Amino acid sequence: MNKTYRLDQKQFERQKRNIFLLYTGTAIVTIIVLLLTQRFTGSSASPWMIIGLILILLVFVGLRSLRQRRELWDEYLLTVSEDKLTQSQPITPTLR
Repeated sequence: MNKTYRLDQKQFERQKRNIFLLYTGTAIVTIIVLLLTQRFTGSSASPWMIIGLILILLVFVGLRSLRQRRELWDEYLLTVSEDKLTQSQPITPTLR
């Protein structure tokens, strides 16, 4: 008798929230450090271009991370049979 298990789709919302919080927190800390560094060094250059580039980069990386997590979440399988246990997930070989 084979029994197949998948990851709980309801828990994916929690994963999305964690990814969002991670990249939002990173963006806020990076911007604060950048602004403080500019202020204490006395630089007269405008920081807004670099802040924009950092935000674009973090949005790109965050969306990529979310897409990869969704792919893992949808394609992960754990199959239990009487004589073996099989785990399959994207990008990695199937374990038996």
